Amino acid sequence: MGFIAVLGSGLLALVASDPAGVGDAYYPGYGNAGIDVLSYELDLTIEPSANALKGVAAIRMRATSDLSLFHLDLVGLDVDAIEVGGEAATFDRDGRELRITPARAIAADSEVDVLVRYHGEPEVVPDPAVPVEGVGWFWNGDAIWVMSEPGGSAGFFPCNDHPLDKALFSFRVRVPRPLQAVANGKLVELLEEEDARTYVWSARDPMATYLVTIAIAEFDSETWTSPSGLEITNWFTKKSRESSRKAFQKTDEILEYFSSAFGPYPFEIAGNILTNARVPGALETQTKPVYGAGTGTEEVIAHELAHQWFGNAVCVEDWNDIWINEGVAEYAAWMYLESQEGAEAFAKKLKETYAMARAMKATPPGHMTVRQMFGAAVYLRGPFALHFLRRQLGDERFLALMRRWMSDHLHGNASLEDFLALVDELGGKDARAALDPWLFDESMPSVAEWDAYVEERRKDQEARRALREAERAEREALRKAQQAEEDAKKNTPKPEEPAKDGASGESKPDKPSDGR
Repeated sequence: MGFIAVLGSGLLALVASDPAGVGDAYYPGYGNAGIDVLSYELDLTIEPSANALKGVAAIRMRATSDLSLFHLDLVGLDVDAIEVGGEAATFDRDGRELRITPARAIAADSEVDVLVRYHGEPEVVPDPAVPVEGVGWFWNGDAIWVMSEPGGSAGFFPCNDHPLDKALFSFRVRVPRPLQAVANGKLVELLEEEDARTYVWSARDPMATYLVTIAIAEFDSETWTSPSGLEITNWFTKKSRESSRKAFQKTDEILEYFSSAFGPYPFEIAGNILTNARVPGALETQTKPVYGAGTGTEEVIAHELAHQWFGNAVCVEDWNDIWINEGVAEYAAWMYLESQEGAEAFAKKLKETYAMARAMKATPPGHMTVRQMFGAAVYLRGPFALHFLRRQLGDERFLALMRRWMSDHLHGNASLEDFLALVDELGGKDARAALDPWLFDESMPSVAEWDAYVEERRKDQEARRALREAERAEREALRKAQQAEEDAKKNTPKPEEPAKDGASGESKPDKPSDGR
C-alpha cells in the first residue's frame, strides 16, 4: 500500500543483506524489507480468564524482490505451523523476527498467501518511548485491551509491524459468554453459540498495524447517526461510571467540526472504546480510539478523533516524524476548543501550554530522541509550530494547506519533509520562518505577551511556595513548642504529699488501759 513506492530501490538493496527491519530512525529492527502486505485475516479464539490465545493469521502479501527467505514480526507466542502458497514452510525465531523459508522461492511482484498458526499467552511489548510497562496486549484478568503504538501488535499476531506497510484487515474473534469482542471497522457477522460468541469485523480502508485494536469485556453500547449520515458507536465497559461516559456524547460534534476544517471524515464508521484499563492515556486506534480509565475528557476525545485524519488516514513514514501525527492532532484539538468555547478560552490554553513548555524546557520536535516521542516536545511545544503557521497564513490559507495535506496523502504515508515542502509551495519563506523555529531551534522561541504571563505565574508560584514554607515553619515551631512543654512536664518533680496515718515510720502512743 505505497510501501515500495516510498522506499524504492533502497528496499531491494536491503533485502539482499538483511530482510529484518526497514531502517526506521528510532526502531531500525521494526518492519521487514522485501514484502508488502496487502491484507490480514485474523481468526482468534481467546479465553480472557487464562489470557490464552489460539490464532490463525492469513496474510496476503506481494514480494517486492525475489525472495527465498522473508521475515515477519512476532514477539513471544508459539508458532505451530506455517504455509506459504499452500505448501509447508520452515521457520525459526530470532528475537521479534519470525524467519520464514518457503518451499519455493517467491518471484518479485508476485502475490502469495501466508498462513501462520500460533498460540500462547500474549504480553505487552516493552518500549523505550512509553512511560508504562509496555504496549500492545493489556490483560487484567477478565478483560483485554489493545493499544500498540508504536510496536506492540507483534505481541499478538505475526505482521509487518511498521507504519509504512498499511494493509486491509478483517477479524474473527471467538470469546466465551457473556463477553463481547470489539475491533476496528464494521461488525459484519455475529455467531451465537451456547457458551461462546464469534464476532466478525471488517475494516474497509488500509490500516497501519499499530492502529489495530481488539477489546474484550462486557460492554454497554450506544449507536446513532451523525447529521452527515455517519454511523457512530461508543462502547463502554460496564464497570465505567455514567459520569465518565458523558463527554463521548459530543463525538459527532467533534467529527463534524474536523470534517468542515480538514475535509471529509476518512473512514466508513466511527466510535470510541472506554475501558477500565489502568493506562494513563488513550490511543487513536482506527475508527475506534481506545481510552484508559478516567482519560475520556472532551479534550482527549478531540485529540484522538483528530488522529483519524492526522496519523491514521495520513500516517508517518518514519517514527522520528511523530510530530506530523501528535503535534498536528493536538493543535486540531485546540482549534476545536476555540470553536466551542471562544477566543478567550483558546488564548488561555495557548499561554498556559506555553508556560508548561517553558517550565519543562521542551526540546524541538524536529530533533528528538526516541524517549522524547511522547513528551513535551511533541504535545506542548509541537502545536505552536502550527499555531504560528496559521497566524502567518491566516485561517483560509492555513485550512487550505491542511486539506491539501490530506488529499495528497490520503490512506498513505508522509514525512516531515513532505509537510515542509507543502508549506514552501503554498506559504513561501515567510511561512517557514514562522514554523521552523518551533520545530528545530534548540531554544524554544520566546513570545513577549506570554512571557509576561510566565513571569507572573512564576512570581505567583514563588509566593505560594513561600506561604507554604511559612505555614510549614509555623506548624513546626508550634510542634516544637508543644513538645518542649510536654518534656518540661515530664521532667518536673512532683511535690510531696502530706503523710497519712500509718504511712510514716513514727509509732503512735498506746491507748490508756481501762483496767479490764
